[in-house]
Amino acid sequence: MDARVSELFGSGNGHSSGSGGVSSGKPGNGYGVAPKKASAKSKKAKARLSRNFKPSNNTPYLPPEAEEGNIEYKLKLVNPTQYRFEHLATQMKWRLQEGRGEAVYQIGVEDNGMLVGLSEEEMRASLKTLHRLAEKVGADIAILREREVDYDSDVPRKIAEVLIRKVPDDQQFLDLRVAVLGNVDSGKSTLLGVLTQGELDNGRGRARLNLFRHLHEIQTGRTSSISFEILGFNSKGESALTHWG
Repeated sequence: MDARVSELFGSGNGHSSGSGGVSSGKPGNGYGVAPKKASAKSKKAKARLSRNFKPSNNTPYLPPEAEEGNIEYKLKLVNPTQYRFEHLATQMKWRLQEGRGEAVYQIGVEDNGMLVGLSEEEMRASLKTLHRLAEKVGADIAILREREVDYDSDVPRKIAEVLIRKVPDDQQFLDLRVAVLGNVDSGKSTLLGVLTQGELDNGRGRARLNLFRHLHEIQTGRTSSISFEILGFNSKGESALTHWG
């Protein structure tokens, strides 16, 4: 994820919704997604929005939407027609394919990256549509985070980041391998112990005990071999471990 995304969102969580221009898949991708071409109706809708939304010099932006990859920008998704809905579902399949089972939707964001934001009503309607789309393609949806964009408007406007996840038909689960490297005593084993066991360290190294494989590792408190630990997540991106107390 681009560093600007984390900077704009911070660490908040929430709900939102949106529909923007439709991004396209490459020809011959198997899904038949047509190249982006705004219809007359969508142009009128954007024109109405632009009359009510006046960006300033301080308007925040994300990087422009990429045609490829698993990140999709949507301004809003309010009551799409059946034809539009089917097109959006095909588009979601393309983004999931690009992300090997995962896609991230930025709601309330223009294709050029402008953070326009949505009202509470628009957000609810857009999220409802996004849920329907996920059900259509057999995927799960989870709101990752949200933030309010301030344009000195009387109506609060929000953007949201949404995770769409679907295990590919030819796989039983999504597999991501992460290597942890670092200097001696930098906390590698303790970090992995906390993440995979779901218990915080007691300050005396208890979290790393389950990672030790040899007697001398227990005696010295240092691992001396490469080990593999498994951390599972459900289809909504939630850790399979119980929440920490």
